[in-house]
Parts: sequence; structure tokens; C-alpha cells
Amino acid sequence: MKLTSKSGKHIDTLLVPTRRRVAVARLELGMYVCELDRPWNETNFAFQGFPLLKPAEIRALRNCCEYVYVDDTRRVRLQHDTPVPVVGPRVRKPIERPHHALST
Repeated sequence: MKLTSKSGKHIDTLLVPTRRRVAVARLELGMYVCELDRPWNETNFAFQGFPLLKPAEIRALRNCCEYVYVDDTRRVRLQHDTPVPVVGPRVRKPIERPHHALST
């Protein structure tokens, strides 16, 4: 596909940014992290680029980065639609149920 600029010149390629800067406080499960705010080798991450699949991965990024770059074209669709806490685990208070004596 060739595009024409206002000056009439042909443009052979169209660069579409596929990454955007995101503060680590705004990260969500399913996002694909493609770049950090520091060199990868200064972190404990084994891969240079990965999808956020677990809350622990978001917490790890929050511990070492202020922002990251995510690639929206590589976002992972999670199989469940239930919200997953990323700050910490939710603790439910146990429900107390009366104990019934078994009749014989």
C-alpha cells in the first residue's frame, strides 16, 4: 500500500506505534511488556518481553520499575473474566456455621 503525503510524495511504509508507556501502577493482567525503564540485565526477568499472566509478575515489575512499555498488538486474552487482585491476595473472613450433632 502506498500513501501519498500532502506534498504529493509517495510514502512506502507507514510506521504505526505498537508500544506505549504505562506506569507500573496501571499494569493489568494480559498486557505484553516489551520494554522496561531500565536494561533487562539489571532485573531478575529471564525474558526480554513477556505477557503478564500472574499478579506476582505485576508486583515484581512494581518493585523494580517506575514504568514499562507494553505492546497492545500482543496482548493476551485471559480465559476468565473474573477480576484478579494485583496488590495483594484478598482474605475472606471464614464463615462460621453452627455445628450440628449427628443423630444416630
